[in-house]
Amino acid sequence: MKSVAVQGKSGAGKTTLSRALITFLGRQGWRISYIKSIPHDDASFETEGKDTELAMNSGAMLSAGVTPSKAFFTLRGHHDLREVMILAEKWSDVCILEGFHSDIQTILPDVIINISPATADSSGTVRVACGSLHSSFTMEQDMDGILKFVLECLMDAMSK
Repeated sequence: MKSVAVQGKSGAGKTTLSRALITFLGRQGWRISYIKSIPHDDASFETEGKDTELAMNSGAMLSAGVTPSKAFFTLRGHHDLREVMILAEKWSDVCILEGFHSDIQTILPDVIINISPATADSSGTVRVACGSLHSSFTMEQDMDGILKFVLECLMDAMSK
């Protein structure tokens, strides 16, 4: 599985770019996983009062739900990025990693995207690096260029 790290400050456009990558790469036939760094501990993906949430509150290590079109799970305890990526690898060709900073050094992503947010004086800059390839773009004016360059980087990484 190849990985793409999308980094930048809050509000810089990480989620916008991540969603665009998921759509674009998915249309190219790639199976995509998405893992987001959530720096606060009060996030919940369980529906209050439903069986999966009740199981977690009762002490289950893993609580999962399976519907006709998807499955979801919550895993108790701290798990580092590498552990979660091992789970994603079963179902994915590419994993988009949004917002990770310190953990990212342990996995060495195939593509690193750094987004500098727009200011009153300048538009936001997107820097993409993979191996010996690197390029800079503006998010507002060149989303297609960013997506195509990331695809080129991934194709290059797959050939090695």
